[in-house]
Amino acid sequence: SLLTRTTLFVGLRGSPHARVDFAAFSHRRIERDARESDQAELGYFVVRDPVVHGKYDLVRREQTPIDLEPQKGGIVQILAEDIETFELRYLDATTAQWTDNWDSTRTTGQPARIPLAVHIRLVLKGVPNGKPYVFVTKVMLPIQRPLSFGIPR
Repeated sequence: SLLTRTTLFVGLRGSPHARVDFAAFSHRRIERDARESDQAELGYFVVRDPVVHGKYDLVRREQTPIDLEPQKGGIVQILAEDIETFELRYLDATTAQWTDNWDSTRTTGQPARIPLAVHIRLVLKGVPNGKPYVFVTKVMLPIQRPLSFGIPR
């Protein structure tokens, strides 16, 4: 049961759409005295619109409680419609380099480490014959090592 409480961060480069899944303390309890944790799995990725051909939407997935399948389950909500690209890059504090992929769960990735920052680039399609809308930001992450409850380091 301790495996389900290990913090993870997995970001995969896609062309033209990236995907990131991670554990966070961001779940909001809505019902009074609900027996829920503030821990949740979050994922941000792009899906094809089932109704409109050629349309893609950026979605957010939240699953609580955390389980052993960090990229499945939960509630999916649309964040942005009709996007062109969703790109993510991750700043490695050890090498001071930006990388396109991150995996804190594999020994061939960045084992037991969280990126220092995430660079996000989202491009939305503009109105017909108009320029696309480009949004770019960097987000600093407040922790660098995954939390491990009850697992000695």
